[in-house]
Amino acid sequence: MAEIEEYEERFRAAVEVYTLALRLIGEHAPPVQPDLVHRLRQGLAALRRSLGSDPAAEQLAASGRQLEATLREFGAAASEVLEQREKEIRGIIKSLAEATQSLAAQNEARTAKLAQFTQKLESISRVPSLTEIQRQLGEEVERLRTYVSTVRREQETSLEQMRRELEMFRERLKRAEALAYIDALTGVSNRAEGERRLATLVARGGPFSILFFDLNGFKLVNDRWGHTAGDLVLKTFARRLAQNVRPGDTVCRWGGDEFLVILPDCRLETALWRAKHLARVCSGLFTLAVAGQDLVVNVSAAVGAAEFYPGESVEDLVNRADKFLYREKECPTLI
Repeated sequence: MAEIEEYEERFRAAVEVYTLALRLIGEHAPPVQPDLVHRLRQGLAALRRSLGSDPAAEQLAASGRQLEATLREFGAAASEVLEQREKEIRGIIKSLAEATQSLAAQNEARTAKLAQFTQKLESISRVPSLTEIQRQLGEEVERLRTYVSTVRREQETSLEQMRRELEMFRERLKRAEALAYIDALTGVSNRAEGERRLATLVARGGPFSILFFDLNGFKLVNDRWGHTAGDLVLKTFARRLAQNVRPGDTVCRWGGDEFLVILPDCRLETALWRAKHLARVCSGLFTLAVAGQDLVVNVSAAVGAAEFYPGESVEDLVNRADKFLYREKECPTLI
C-alpha cells in the first residue's frame, strides 16, 4: 500500500513538474517572430488544459507526444525565419563588399591612368625642341584637365550611389530590427516587447498598472466579412489606442484580438479611469474599405485592469487583468 501511495505521489510530482515545464517553455520561448511565439504559447496552454487536475498516465504520454510535435513545428518555423533574416543580412554585406570592390577597381584604373600621364611627361622632357615641348605639354595638360573633370563626376556619382545604397541598407536593417518588437499587422509593440517592458517594470518594483483589452464579437467580423475586414478592425483599434495613451505608455498586441496597455507610475484608481476612457474613445463605428466598398462595423471592447503587486510575476499580473476582463464581459458595470 505504501508503495502505491509513493508511486502516486511521484506521479503527481512528475505531472506538476511537466506542467511547470510547459509554462516555462512558453514564457522563455525565443522571440523569433511574434506570431510564431503566440502560436507556441497557445499550443502549450492547450496542452496544460488538456491535462486537467488529475491526468491519467495515458494522457500524460499523449501530451508528451503532442509537445514534441509542437516544439518540432516551432523549431522548423523559427529556423526558416532566422534563415531568411540571415540571407537578408548576407545580401547586404555582399552588396557593400561589391560596392567597395568597385571603388577599389576604379582607383586602380585611375592610378594606372595617372602613371601613363607621368610616363608621357617624362618622354616630353626628352624632346629637343622647346616649341614641340610646349605643344605636347599643352595637349597633355588639356587631357589631364579633362580626365580630372571626368574622375570628379564619376566620384560624385559613385559617392551618391553609395550614399543611396547605404541609406537603403540602413532602412532594411531598421525594418528587420523592428520585426523583433513591432507587431507586423497593427504597427504597435508586439507581445515580446510588451513582456520585456513589463519585466523591466517588475524588476524596478512599480508602481504601475496594466489594461487588458479584448474585442467583443471579433470572430463574427471574420466569419461574416472575412479576415481582411478583421485585420482592418485590429489596425483601426490599435491606432486609436496608440493615439489616446500618454507618451510614456506602451500599447502592444498581446495576441489575436487582445491588446495590452502598460501604464508606468499609475495606480489602480487612475488606471480604472483610463480604462473607461480608452474603451469609450476606441470603440464605435469603424468604416472599413473592403473589396472596393465601405463597410461600417460597430466595434466595442471589454477591458480589465490590474495594478502590480510587489513580488508577483508578469504572468500573475496579466492573469489578474485577464480575470478582471472576463468579469467585465459578464458584468459591464465593473468599470
